[in-house]
Amino acid sequence: MKVPPEYDTVEKFLDELRAICGLIPHIQIILRPKNIEFIERSGLTQKEIEDIIFNKLNKNHLRNGPELERNKNHKEGIIYTFRYQWQGYEIYIKLKIIIGDRPYAICLSFHD
Repeated sequence: MKVPPEYDTVEKFLDELRAICGLIPHIQIILRPKNIEFIERSGLTQKEIEDIIFNKLNKNHLRNGPELERNKNHKEGIIYTFRYQWQGYEIYIKLKIIIGDRPYAICLSFHD
């Protein structure tokens, strides 16, 4: 599988992510121990996290991508990773758009 053209640049990916997540944006954050620990320690709320993802991230925060999902046990998708400075933290953010008839987005990583 190749990266579809609608996801081949970070700008297109972020635009598509924002469109998929709707007018009142919401994204599921995968509850991995690293993510939970950081969110609790930082005091960030879901609303603040979504503000960072939907309103603040841009091409200048890009660290890697696009990448195709390599794990055959997970659904096919396009992954980008970002670094974002927030109140003394350098936050590692990994976002994935799952490709299919009804694409959706998830946040795989959100931690320092």
